[in-house]
Amino acid sequence: PEPWMSCHPDALVFPDYDVNEAVSRRPQLVALPRHELIDHLAPHCDRALEIKTLRFSFKTPWGKPGTEEIPAGYASQCVWQIACMQRLNPGFDRVDLAVFSTVSDEFRVYTIRRDVDIEERLIAFARDWYERHVIEGEPPPIDDTEACSRALSVGLGGGNKSDRWENPTDEDLSDARRLYHLKATIKSMQGDAR
Repeated sequence: PEPWMSCHPDALVFPDYDVNEAVSRRPQLVALPRHELIDHLAPHCDRALEIKTLRFSFKTPWGKPGTEEIPAGYASQCVWQIACMQRLNPGFDRVDLAVFSTVSDEFRVYTIRRDVDIEERLIAFARDWYERHVIEGEPPPIDDTEACSRALSVGLGGGNKSDRWENPTDEDLSDARRLYHLKATIKSMQGDAR
């Protein structure tokens, strides 16, 4: 992913990782699909190295280096990686998250260790979400994300076909919520009538 980062002077905190050597011996490593890498490396690893770059300075919720105080999205990704790798190697128990801020030219390392309680809650949430929204077909709640806006656009007949995407207005979202609830009411009434 970002092997250049291993050349950063602070990257010496990772004596067990030799990204440059790995890439020089097997240049295809950076191009292989992840599942091939995971299947090959999992039995030999007890942790992963996740590398991220930020286009902003470290602020809350980023904690001090060495802690587990990182934004929820990054933490969820690390927990999910540990959960997946646990199935291949029970000794896999942490993710080292190396983060470089391009704005402040600052390099930090965080270590996320396995927390079975959080892992189980994340898996249960994902399983419930998948069953409800994919298997049973219930649409997820409407929100103000771009992904939701695009899905509504496709679901309501294609929406804006131009190359330029325009986010919906508050009125558009309100109309979409009303339509969603109206369809749900109709579906419920049809079920009651049977």
